Amino acid sequence: MGIEELRRKRAEINAAVQALAAIEMAEGELNEEQMVEFEKLAAEFDQISAKLARAESVERMNAAAATPVPSFGGGQAPAVHTKPELKQYTGAKVARMAMAVAAGKGDMQLASKFASGEIGDAEVAIAIDTSANSGGSLVPENLPNEVIELLRPQTIVRALGARSMPLPNGNLSIPRMSSGATSGYVGEGADVLATEANTDDVKLNAKTMITLVPMSNQLIGRAGFSGRAALP
Repeated sequence: MGIEELRRKRAEINAAVQALAAIEMAEGELNEEQMVEFEKLAAEFDQISAKLARAESVERMNAAAATPVPSFGGGQAPAVHTKPELKQYTGAKVARMAMAVAAGKGDMQLASKFASGEIGDAEVAIAIDTSANSGGSLVPENLPNEVIELLRPQTIVRALGARSMPLPNGNLSIPRMSSGATSGYVGEGADVLATEANTDDVKLNAKTMITLVPMSNQLIGRAGFSGRAALP
């Protein structure tokens, strides 16, 4: 029986002893059969504890007397495989940069990873990631012929049933009921209180909504077709 099995068996015996102890606490004492069971479990617990102590002692001795296993390769460090240094020739950097950009399909991050990982030229990768004076100007920029539209809030007042009313002179007064008469239950022969409805008017005034966007003639003349269409 292994150490783990001994520990599990001792835990089971301890649980049974605790159950008998709970019965004794609740009822005041154990009967004869329960006393015999308690003595049997206590003796078995002590026996398993002694076996477990010897097994753990043997395990500690084996660990102390163990000898290290010789490492693979005679103790030498594992070999590190590196790519050979790339040959430099006229136009090599530009060619590798073009290869990286083509492999990345216009994505500069993918192009940089391809240059450093697949080609193995860190200088080309740095040139793709850095500014124009370090070689970034050689990388073409893609500009699509479209403009991302602004996400505008959509008014839903008309959809809720609002009416459109003309204001010939810029104003309009509409009478309305501000409050109504009230009703209630009364007893037989009781006085009835009089109530009345109240009225007032709603004054509507016309207002002008306008948006002013300064824009130069150069921007209007030089912006592309999609850019002019997107301008307000």
